[in-house]
Amino acid sequence: MKRRRKLAMRKSLIVVKFGGSALGVNGAGIPRIIRRIRAIRRSTNAGPVIVVSAPRTIYEGNEVSLTDVATDIGENYASLNPVPLDPIIDPYQEIIETFIKKPWKVLMKEVLDSHVQKVKHALNQAMENRRFVDVNRARVLAYSGELTAIAALDYAMRSSDLPGEHIVFENWPIVTDRNFENANFLLDESRKRSESISVCLEEGKLPVMGGYIGVTNEGLETTFERGGSDRTAADLGILLNQDYRVSIDFEKEDIVLSADP
Repeated sequence: MKRRRKLAMRKSLIVVKFGGSALGVNGAGIPRIIRRIRAIRRSTNAGPVIVVSAPRTIYEGNEVSLTDVATDIGENYASLNPVPLDPIIDPYQEIIETFIKKPWKVLMKEVLDSHVQKVKHALNQAMENRRFVDVNRARVLAYSGELTAIAALDYAMRSSDLPGEHIVFENWPIVTDRNFENANFLLDESRKRSESISVCLEEGKLPVMGGYIGVTNEGLETTFERGGSDRTAADLGILLNQDYRVSIDFEKEDIVLSADP
């Protein structure tokens, strides 16, 4: 009986995951995402918690994910061909100029500069080792993709008077094993780090998380398999389900799929 009463008292919370197609080419879908976040916020008692994939862009004449662009660049570096990084920088520059206002514009530029330096360092390591694998691969994909995308969406949300708060990697709640390219979620370890999300919600903020990316107990970057952003949303639902009545929305272009964790 007490358990039923406790369950009934939990606030409703939606974990909403926006895929790369929802973000669109160079963030073109951000206005629609912000409208959707506002609508969800009106319908629930807390949140939502937002999970995003890397945005899409035009690369060599084709529309692709920035993950694919970063992978191609990494493989070039491993082949001793250090190609320019403009294809992973320019999409964020466009987002900054189009969707982010001052003072958030300055902060986002600082994030981008910092993340590009991390990408460069990991690429140089890949070139030195002649292999684009393991933690260097995960680091390049993380800092060119989801970890930068969440800052961009957060600051675009703040520019539209939504209280966003992207979760920095140092506070990442999705803990995995050391299988860097096909990581496995560690529930008990993740519960120890879930406070970063809970505190945001308690303060009335909207946490913004990147899908696909995990962290080891040692603080190293990992990735799930491709399509792993959906797994991130489900994992967050499991972490938060103790304190909230959680449902999960998977949003891809104009399609919304709902699930329970």
